[in-house]
Amino acid sequence: MVGNWLVTDSCLTGTEDLGSQCAGASADLALTFTGTVLYTADLTYSARSTGGGTTTYHYPSACLSAGTTCAQWGQGLMQIGMYSAVTCATDSADVCNCQAVTASTSTTETGTYATSAGGTLTTTHAGTTSTTGYCVQGNLLYEMPSFGDGGVQLMGSVVFKD
Repeated sequence: MVGNWLVTDSCLTGTEDLGSQCAGASADLALTFTGTVLYTADLTYSARSTGGGTTTYHYPSACLSAGTTCAQWGQGLMQIGMYSAVTCATDSADVCNCQAVTASTSTTETGTYATSAGGTLTTTHAGTTSTTGYCVQGNLLYEMPSFGDGGVQLMGSVVFKD
């Protein structure tokens, strides 16, 4: 685990149930990351990453406000300010599908970490603790985050090379 690791591949995908907003509404998420993480022998880490992704919203037309078109709904998504582009179209099932591209953002964090023999990596940063599956094979580190909260289920992997 100790080493300076560079992200060589990442793929995190998931779904979000938006049924509490409107029956039948959902979203598909796809995220990617680049960056580095340094795990030290004193069980501290520092990470720099840049990430972004795409969220594809699926809203039955009945969910849109009266008189609002799918394209207008997409303009409303763009006004939220977290997307760099939004394109929308209504499909043959009368569902408004909007692909929203999240602008790439960079983060830096430092904290502590611990590993378990069962393949669990636990990190603590700014008072927040996270766990993820991991394994090291030769000069490759695989982290397999899987989490779900607030209706979002996200899973996938990030591959690092030392």
